[in-house]
Amino acid sequence: MGRLRTVSELENLSALSKVPKPPPSEFVNFETRQLQKKFKHAVDFNLSGTPNAEGLKSYEQTLKAHIDDPLTQKIAGKYRWNQDVNHYYNPETKIDVMTKPDGNFISGWKLSETQISDLKGEGNVY
Repeated sequence: MGRLRTVSELENLSALSKVPKPPPSEFVNFETRQLQKKFKHAVDFNLSGTPNAEGLKSYEQTLKAHIDDPLTQKIAGKYRWNQDVNHYYNPETKIDVMTKPDGNFISGWKLSETQISDLKGEGNVY
C-alpha cells in the first residue's frame, strides 16, 4: 500500500506537473560552423539567401521550428548506417533533421521516398 501524502506534498506534486516542458529544440546545439556547412539544405526549408549572420540565424530558427513542430517525430536511429543519431522527422513535410545523441546538430533536408522507407524500416538515413 502507498503511504498517505500530506496536503503540502500533494500541492507540490500538482505544481510540478504544471511546469511546462521545454521545447525539444532547447536540447539541440547549433554550432555556427555546422550551420554554414549545411546551409546548402536551407532551400528544403523554403529559405533563400546566403550563409551570412542573418541567413544563419534564420536557418537556425527554421530548424528549431521544425524540431518543435507537434507533427515532428523523434526517432532514435542511424545516419549513414554507422552514426547514432536522433532523427526529427516530419511526415507532412518529409523533412528530417538529425542530431548527435548529445544534441549537436548534424544536418537536415527533405528526404527522398527511399530515404523515408529506410528511416521507417531501419531507422537509418543515408
